[in-house]
Amino acid sequence: MRIRMLLLALGLVLALASAALAQTEPAGPAAQAAPAPSAPAAGVRVQILPKVLVRGQTVLLADIAEIKGPDTQFKRDLAGVAVAESPAPGQKTTLTRALLSERLYATGLPLDQAEWRVPENVVVAREYQVIQPDMVEQVVLDHLRRIEPYMSGDWRLVGLKTGPIPKLPVGQVETRPELLPGSNPAYPRINVHLLVDGAAVGIIRASGRVEMSAPAVVAARRLEKGQPIEPGDLVETMVKMDQIRPGTLRSAKEALGLVCRTQIREGDTVQSRDFIPLEVVKTGAMVTIVAQSGPLKVTTTGQAKRGGAVGQDIPVVNTQSKKTLVARIIGPDTVQVNF
Repeated sequence: MRIRMLLLALGLVLALASAALAQTEPAGPAAQAAPAPSAPAAGVRVQILPKVLVRGQTVLLADIAEIKGPDTQFKRDLAGVAVAESPAPGQKTTLTRALLSERLYATGLPLDQAEWRVPENVVVAREYQVIQPDMVEQVVLDHLRRIEPYMSGDWRLVGLKTGPIPKLPVGQVETRPELLPGSNPAYPRINVHLLVDGAAVGIIRASGRVEMSAPAVVAARRLEKGQPIEPGDLVETMVKMDQIRPGTLRSAKEALGLVCRTQIREGDTVQSRDFIPLEVVKTGAMVTIVAQSGPLKVTTTGQAKRGGAVGQDIPVVNTQSKKTLVARIIGPDTVQVNF
C-alpha cells in the first residue's frame, strides 16, 4: 500500500510538471493526438491561473482555476477542494505548485482523470472594502444623539480622531458604536464595532471633542450661607457641558424654600447639595406638640432637643411629663406625635 501511494504521488508530480512544461512549449502533434482521459471524467481540463482575486475566507480550486469539461461529480468535487486559507482583506499570498500538489493529493480524488496546467506559483489577493472617515463620524454623531446627556442637550461635534480603519472583507457592513464608561461628556470616547455579514471583523476607536450646552440653574446674584432661596435668586439658562456637574439643578423651583449650605457666587451653576431644608425649629426652642386621632386633637408644649426642617423627626421633651418623645416637624415651632 505504501509503495502504491508513493507511485501515485510520483505520477501526480510528473503530471503537474508536464502541465507546466506544456505552458511554455507549444503542444506538438503527438500531444494533440493524446487519448482523452478515461470515464467518468473524460474531457475535464484544469487550468490554474497565475494571479487571482478571491473574496471568501477559504481559497477553493474553483477560485484559482478554470475547470472545463462535462458537468460530472468529479468536476464538482474538484471545484470544491479547499487549497488554502485566504489572506487578510487587501493582502496577498503565494501558493506554490508543491503546496497545491499536496492539497490536491490529500483529497483522494482520481487526479489522473483530468488534464492539468499548473504554474510554478499562484498569487492570491483578497478583495476588501474600507469605511470612509466621514461614515465613521456619522456613526458617532447618530449614536450620541440617542444617549444622554447629548439627547437633551444643545451640542455640536467639533473634532473627531480615529485609530486605524481596518480593511474589511467584502459583504454587508454593520456598525455597533459603544460609548466607553467614564467618558467625559465633552471628550467622548467611542468604540465602533464592525461586522460584515453578521460576523465581527474589527473595531475603530474614536475620540471626539464636543461643545455642548444643556439647561441648568445658576445663581442670579451672590447668595450667602444660610440665606433662604426666594423667586429671582436663581435663573434657568443654557451653559456649557463642562460646567455641569453631577446633581446640577435643571429647574429653579427645586430650590425654592431651601437655604444655602454655603456661599454661592453670582453666575455659578448650582447643585442639589448646595442647599438644605429651611430649619423651622431651632435646637432648644419651645414648640407646640400636637397629638391627633380623628376628630380628637390634643396640644401641649415641649422643648426641641434638635433643630430641623419640615418633615424631619426630632427628639422633643414634654415640659409637663418630662418624657422625651420623637415628633415630626409639621411647621414653624410645631411638631406632631402619634397616639
